[in-house]
Amino acid sequence: AFLAQIEDFQKKLFEKKKFVLKSEYCITLDQVPESFYPEIVANPSQIEEWKALYSIGESTGQATLSGSRGTVIDIEFLKSHPYLVLDTKFFPQKFKDQLLASFEDLDDATGGLIVKSENWQALNLLQERYREQVKCIYIDPPYNTGSDEFLYKDNYQHSSWLAMLNSRLLLSYPLMGDTSTFFTSIDDNELNAISLIETQIFGANNFIATCIWQKNYAPKSSARHFSVDHDYITIFAKKADNWIPNALPRTKEQDSLYTNPDNDPRGPWMSNNISARNYYSKGTYPIKCPGGRIIEGPPQGRYWVYSKEKFQELDKDKRIWWGEDGNNTPREKIFLSEVKQGRVPQTLWLYKDVGHTQDSKREILSIIPIEFAADVFSTPKPTKLMQQILRIGTDDKKKEVILDFFAGSGTIAHATLNLNREKNGNRRYILVEMAGYFDTLIKPRIQKVMYSSEWKEGKPQNTDGISHIFKYLTMEQYEDTLNNIEFKEAGTVQKTLMDMEGYLLRYMLDFETRESPCRMNVAKLERPFEYTLRITRDNQLHNETVDLVETFNYLLGLKVRRIRTFKDNGTTYRVVHGETLAGQPTTVIWRTIIGLDLKKDKKFIEETVLKDPKLKAERVYINGDFHVEGA
Repeated sequence: AFLAQIEDFQKKLFEKKKFVLKSEYCITLDQVPESFYPEIVANPSQIEEWKALYSIGESTGQATLSGSRGTVIDIEFLKSHPYLVLDTKFFPQKFKDQLLASFEDLDDATGGLIVKSENWQALNLLQERYREQVKCIYIDPPYNTGSDEFLYKDNYQHSSWLAMLNSRLLLSYPLMGDTSTFFTSIDDNELNAISLIETQIFGANNFIATCIWQKNYAPKSSARHFSVDHDYITIFAKKADNWIPNALPRTKEQDSLYTNPDNDPRGPWMSNNISARNYYSKGTYPIKCPGGRIIEGPPQGRYWVYSKEKFQELDKDKRIWWGEDGNNTPREKIFLSEVKQGRVPQTLWLYKDVGHTQDSKREILSIIPIEFAADVFSTPKPTKLMQQILRIGTDDKKKEVILDFFAGSGTIAHATLNLNREKNGNRRYILVEMAGYFDTLIKPRIQKVMYSSEWKEGKPQNTDGISHIFKYLTMEQYEDTLNNIEFKEAGTVQKTLMDMEGYLLRYMLDFETRESPCRMNVAKLERPFEYTLRITRDNQLHNETVDLVETFNYLLGLKVRRIRTFKDNGTTYRVVHGETLAGQPTTVIWRTIIGLDLKKDKKFIEETVLKDPKLKAERVYINGDFHVEGA
């Protein structure tokens, strides 16, 4: 009983929604009002990051993007470089408040979200905000080979891996809508196991396909038995009957089959046989060629696929090809402009079409220095492979969300930006990763791709960026939760437990820890902008401020429209307005209530904050005590 109570308490701490510790935005300058430019050019930290990311003032090989090393980064420079990426972490809260207030629909303007967190905790927090909102999920989990990053105890490698995958897939399932799909990269080692898990969760009738990706371009002579040249990608749908894959773009090889030897004004064409084996009662008539030859009928055992009348219509419309001398067996002209502009996805994906592992390594190294990229070189995926998945699973023009909760090097975000740039698309992404390279690889990779489409040795080769905003979050983790347990009667708990027979351990754990910061100490909400947790960073404990505003938005599942900051009598009011997934307009008001006159507070909120027609809400939340009617 003693152990069970401890384990139940640990489970409660693990499963509780975790705090957002920090939330920041990266925004291309074309979306930043010019009134902010003077403060931006006066910020040395932002300028230094731009120099480091974009090699400003250095020759980049194909182009010198910013003049000499003495380039002055002034307001005119910002105007001429609209895809420089501003990071709000370098600026004071007032600047950030004013910048975010300039957006009328903040979440709609934000095209990406990257979360630094263990993926179970992140998926748990995202439940209300993204329930049934994710169109396509792709994951590239550790392959459980014994040499990868997956950690396990003693001989429990297989079962630990299965339990880990199963728990995360179960959490991701509610985020999918009825027309959503789930793609998983895997190898031979765990293909059967993961297929069984996915079949249990999705149902056998929602299995779509197992695709084979040719990941190597040359055999490995060092292989003990066989050179393993492929991985698999399993595909399941939430509801297979509701899902139709998008057609893939036609290849150059396919289009090269269409020519125009007769200079037909309708453009390139290819010819097609007009006889078939299937019996057709009107398909046995003689044909006279323009060159004079008489064809008594179709080849033996075959029938013309058109009636004589239909054939004559096609010929009159110059849709029949008789050969250069006019005496060939007639064939129908199929025009490229009239064929279906796409191809059905196939299950064999060759590296010439979607890339191989060496491509992905070279791609990462062209953007990020080797010291930051080496960590993810065990199983890299090329951007072209991810683009193939996104083309099949999502629509160019719709604001569809792609989720990858084993983000690795962030290739899904790179692929999303590439496709959006190519087709002026609107796809959005959510990435989750807990590794240290979140800050040294994933985030800078996205910032660089926003600025330029082509990179070489870490330097941009052009400035043809893409207008984009992404938000990045750092979350509290289970270990942080443990670090923040506080007992009401510190130092007496063990003595009480020893001295009092029948004292309930559950009472000690639940009641005496109720005011711990990790369990939402309601009393501390009187100062919501000063709520702190003890967080371990670099093996040392630090007090870090929690972003309660952002945390509460996710707990409500709030799609944020506007964030506004007001000042009244020295009190700061941070006001968030948006909609829940049920469509209910909701406003959340935060302020420090120590020493606050609640009557004046009521007057200000009712007559100023809630009078804003853009903040009209059916439901209003306010932290701490208040006198506001209906809140």
